[in-house]
Amino acid sequence: MPVLAACREATRLGTGQDGRLYSEPWVPHITLAYGNSAVPAGPAIDALGRELPARQVAIASVSLISQAPDQKWTWHLIAEVPFGIANHR
Repeated sequence: MPVLAACREATRLGTGQDGRLYSEPWVPHITLAYGNSAVPAGPAIDALGRELPARQVAIASVSLISQAPDQKWTWHLIAEVPFGIANHR
C-alpha cells in the first residue's frame, strides 16, 4: 500500500490529475518480459518454470505512463518520478 500511495501522489505531481487503476483491487507486479505474438507458451514455461524464488527489491522510481486503448501493451512515458525526493510546487 505504501507503493500505491506514492504512485498516486507521483501521478498528481506529474500530471496534476488523479490516475486510474487498471484493476481493483490493485495487485502489485513486475513484468520481466512479455510476448506480443501468438506462439506456444510451453517452451518458455519449460525453460523458466512456473514459480520464482522470493526476493526483496528496492524501488527507486516510478514510471508514469499513458497506455494505448484496448490494452495493446504499448505505452508512452509521461514522467519518471524518483521516490524519496520531495517535490514541492
